[in-house]
Amino acid sequence: WEQIALEACKQSKNPFLPEINDISTFDTIDQRIGIKILCSIENNLPSIMEWFEKEAINQKVGTSEAFIGLSIGPEGGFSLQETQNLKALGWIPLRLSHNVLRVATAVNVALGTIQQIQRSDS
Repeated sequence: WEQIALEACKQSKNPFLPEINDISTFDTIDQRIGIKILCSIENNLPSIMEWFEKEAINQKVGTSEAFIGLSIGPEGGFSLQETQNLKALGWIPLRLSHNVLRVATAVNVALGTIQQIQRSDS
């Protein structure tokens, strides 16, 4: 997937190359992450964009310097236990879409949303 990301950045002339880590367990998730987004399929949650618009007023969360982590679960979403574990580690459940997305689509939507937020903040 790193090669796919690199080729996509080259093709689109995008200087932003996302860091894609291997699959992690809850106890090995990278501690460098400042903003931890748990992509949820729950429609009653604020969207990633809505949350950033609200939180950007209080803190500089949309800046390109912020290290943002995206946790995207399997198709059908995280289990209740997985969601509780991630929330206990500081992950913020946010809606990615009103629709349930395939994992590959969810990754693209999430990265595109974050990139749009970072560009609008600069």
